[in-house]
Amino acid sequence: MNKLLKTLLVIGVIAILIIMLIGGVPATNSEFSFYIAFLLLVFGYYLANYSNYRKIGISISIIFSLPLLIFMLSLFGGLLLGWIIGPGDIVD
Repeated sequence: MNKLLKTLLVIGVIAILIIMLIGGVPATNSEFSFYIAFLLLVFGYYLANYSNYRKIGISISIIFSLPLLIFMLSLFGGLLLGWIIGPGDIVD
């Protein structure tokens, strides 16, 4: 379980760095909610590893890593789809 929590934390850090790099989430104004999800992910990781509330920490980490995971999957899925289809193949 510790490897899963560390993996979720690393994915969360990468997602937040990408959000900061591109200057916010494209086409939305939900950048603040991603930061809150990341902070709660870190809080859940702390609870799971350094306190007596391990089960609560694990559940908090898993629940609040979902928005960051969805962002990463949609970002890289869109980039992969754009690379496969290419800009010249779409005709208006």
